[in-house]
Amino acid sequence: METRSGSPSNVNALIPRESGELLHLFTSGQTLIGRGQGLLLLVKAHYVDVVGPNAMVGGVVDYTCRQLLLLGSLHLVRPQGYAERQAAFNERLVWIDYLSNLAVETVPLQRAQACLQKLVEIAGAAAIANLSNDWLGRICGVLPTTMVLARQSVGLGNSTQAKPPTRHRSVNPLISPGSHGCVTGMSGGYS
Repeated sequence: METRSGSPSNVNALIPRESGELLHLFTSGQTLIGRGQGLLLLVKAHYVDVVGPNAMVGGVVDYTCRQLLLLGSLHLVRPQGYAERQAAFNERLVWIDYLSNLAVETVPLQRAQACLQKLVEIAGAAAIANLSNDWLGRICGVLPTTMVLARQSVGLGNSTQAKPPTRHRSVNPLISPGSHGCVTGMSGGYS
């Protein structure tokens, strides 16, 4: 694995040589931390998990991850010690609690609206507008048609034409700040 040189905060940023390498890190049980501004969407068998900045990813929590989608300029680093690993784990618990609190909302449209508002707050409206209704629905547990209504009510318009992210053949989809890269490595899921 190569490392990005530059400012001290980016010294340990991971640069995958090929798209499947980062996913392999997740499925092999290695623990990483998301740094920067944006979100990481982790596609699991029946849902999409959302992880924000400074949170732990990988390890036993994400062993079943099938696909990764980066929104914003988030990059991944290896933790430098126990304290950093513990802080990142606690931040991941915050994201798990947030998604759990969304799930208890019984009205699907309200659940979708709350989810969209949080995603837009973290990753920006442009990044979220490019996601398909199916992807967004899997994050908050609603049908794609409900996401169409939620998008309209939140001001993202009717994005029914948005397609799921495609598999990029780019060598380094995670490095360019502000880019939207999709890293895949296993068959199945979205193509």
